[in-house]
Amino acid sequence: MSDILTPSAAEPAKPITAKQIRVALRGTFAPPAWRIFDEVGNGTGRDLTNWLDCVAVGIWPSVGQELVGVEIKVSKADLKREIDNPAKTEAMMKYMDRFYLACPANIAGADDVPRTWGLINVWESRTRIVKKAPALTPQPLDRSLLAALLRRAGETDDGVVNAAVSKALAEQRANEEQRITARVESERRAMQARGKDAEQRLATVLQAAGIGEHEWVNCEQLGRVVGAVYRSGIFCSYSGLSSVAKSVERSASELKKALDEIDALARGAESAEAANVAGQQP
Repeated sequence: MSDILTPSAAEPAKPITAKQIRVALRGTFAPPAWRIFDEVGNGTGRDLTNWLDCVAVGIWPSVGQELVGVEIKVSKADLKREIDNPAKTEAMMKYMDRFYLACPANIAGADDVPRTWGLINVWESRTRIVKKAPALTPQPLDRSLLAALLRRAGETDDGVVNAAVSKALAEQRANEEQRITARVESERRAMQARGKDAEQRLATVLQAAGIGEHEWVNCEQLGRVVGAVYRSGIFCSYSGLSSVAKSVERSASELKKALDEIDALARGAESAEAANVAGQQP
């Protein structure tokens, strides 16, 4: 056991709970030399009639491989009831190599506990062995108590496994949330960039078409016109422009020739009509 000294035996600044004391005792009976189990009964099932708040089991020979019982009290009234009913304590204490009371410093001092008890005072997460428990002469460990200890050991192992699984699942969820958040942010930035690009393209088209920023325009019609011109290939290359120009020139030349022929035919028809009229006069 480690003796974690405290600055003083002054009263705690705030009430200490039984749960806090259980946590603090993990420092007093620290692994790997010790294993500590909470609420160990003197049996299981119908054989269970009493229990201890904590039982610490010495694992290493250097700590004596002892069974150490610990009763937790957080009020003077509760402690008095415990001391006034020794049969309750004896039901489990008879199997222990040592027995301790663990309580806040303002609950009990070394002179307030029976001579066969030791005392551990607790200040939040710190502990101090105020009175070392004397060695007792324990009865042999019976099967009922062994079963109770093994059940608590199994629950402890299950708790460790469950805690590890919960931690792994929490980390997995956190990683998944981070991945989704990163993907959503990436998509948002991409959509924002595409929106800005489209806005810039539209502004360029309107400027090139000589359409003012605040001037109303039918965007669908404008789009169809621009699309038709673009698909014509006129802007693809210089050769495209040259080809259009030549095509226009050829069309103009053919149209001029056709107009000349029509004009010649019209003049010929007029001459024939005039000669016919002249021949019919007396």
